[in-house]
Amino acid sequence: MKQRLNWYAGILVATGLWFALSGCSENGLTNPKDLMTQANVGIATEDMHFVNWKPEVQDAIAALKVQGIQAPTQLTKSTDGDDDDDNEYAAIAWRYIWKSRGGTVGGNSTFGNKVEVPDHAYTEFARLFVVAVTNADAENGVGAAVEFLPSQQFQVPVRVTLSWDYLDFTGDPANLQLYWQNEESGLWVVVPGSTVDMEAETISGYINHFTSFAWAWDDDNGD
Repeated sequence: MKQRLNWYAGILVATGLWFALSGCSENGLTNPKDLMTQANVGIATEDMHFVNWKPEVQDAIAALKVQGIQAPTQLTKSTDGDDDDDNEYAAIAWRYIWKSRGGTVGGNSTFGNKVEVPDHAYTEFARLFVVAVTNADAENGVGAAVEFLPSQQFQVPVRVTLSWDYLDFTGDPANLQLYWQNEESGLWVVVPGSTVDMEAETISGYINHFTSFAWAWDDDNGD
C-alpha cells in the first residue's frame, strides 16, 4: 500500500512539473516574435525631438510644391548615384537599380542623404527614390526627414546614410539618433547599430526595408 501511495505521489509530482513547464513555455517565456514586437514599439511623433532643415533646404522642398512636384513618380529624368549634380530638382533623386549590380541613389541633390544597395538585394530591377521632406512635429512645427521609396523589403540589408550638414542643429552630433518610422503603427524606432562619422557629418545604418527616416536629439543634450 505504501509503495502504491509513493507511486501515485510520484505521478502527481511529475504531472505538476509538466504543467508548470508547459505554462512557462507558453506564458512565462517570451518567444522570439514577441521580443521583436516589443523591440519595435517605438516613440510617438508628438514625443520626438526632431531636428529641422536649414532654411535653404526648406526653400528647396517648398519649391517642389510650387513646381507641382507632389510625388517622386512625376519625375522622368534619372539621376546617377552620387554624381547627381545635373538633377533638375533639388531634394529628390531616383534611378533604376539592377539586381545583379546594385548601386547608390541620392547624394548631392538630396543634401548628402543616400542609400547604397548591394547586388541581389531583390529579385528584379527596381526604381528607387530618395526624397528630402518635412514631417509634423508637435513641439517644433516641422522636422527634417528623408523618405526612401517605394516601401519594400530587401533580401539583404541596404545601407542608409543621412547627413547632418544641412540640419539646423548646433548641439553635439553625438546626441543625434537615427530613426525609422513604422508605417503600421506610425511610431518611430531607433535604427540599431548606427555609425556616426564625425568627419563626413553622417549617420549610417543597415536596414532591410524602405520607409521614412529622421534625426532626433536627446531631450537632455540637444540644443
